[in-house]
Amino acid sequence: MVSAAFVSMTEAISNQDHDMIDQIMSPHLARVYRRALENIKAQGFQLKINVENTLAPQQGGQMINIGPPDSFNKSVPFSRRLDRYAFKYSQGMCVSVPRPNRQDSANATFSNQVKSTVNEWTSIELWYKVPATVKVDLWKGNKLIDSDRGKIEIPITFSTPFYEGIMNLGRAFKEGEDASDLEPFRWFISDIFNIVDMKEVQQIQLSQKPRNE
Repeated sequence: MVSAAFVSMTEAISNQDHDMIDQIMSPHLARVYRRALENIKAQGFQLKINVENTLAPQQGGQMINIGPPDSFNKSVPFSRRLDRYAFKYSQGMCVSVPRPNRQDSANATFSNQVKSTVNEWTSIELWYKVPATVKVDLWKGNKLIDSDRGKIEIPITFSTPFYEGIMNLGRAFKEGEDASDLEPFRWFISDIFNIVDMKEVQQIQLSQKPRNE
């Protein structure tokens, strides 16, 4: 699955196939790549990526995200999300809870809020590294401007949709289309080359330090 999805993604980028990009990437990552491709095209360039071969991917870890889906919407700057949600990151799990208003703040400790949130929304991320031999050509019209070929280990993240509770996530995974009351289960590419995930984790870790309310 991992290597095939990576190859499909590079083909979609090379062909500037926006429909395929939307299909295999998360909404945020798809917007990043569509914008980049539009800028390249506006300058008269074309990027061609050829994955010559891949080796067995290595799983590097996972993240379980628990909390309101809006709090993990990476198309919204983290600083804006932090105004509305508090985050806790530890050992492959990230929990977010809405920040309490002043009336509720006396009883709304982070632990108490986690207890009320943990059964609501859950998503899983799997982190891989894909060893591959890749050739990248940059064209302008019929002229080859630059070309590079080499072996590279590519970080890539796969994510599920958010489901209301871990039980529903498991049911969607197991039952597939038979779970007609749930969003169809699928894995989509939510990051590549750590352009999203590492920054997000670092910001969450920084947010756990005491902040002035």
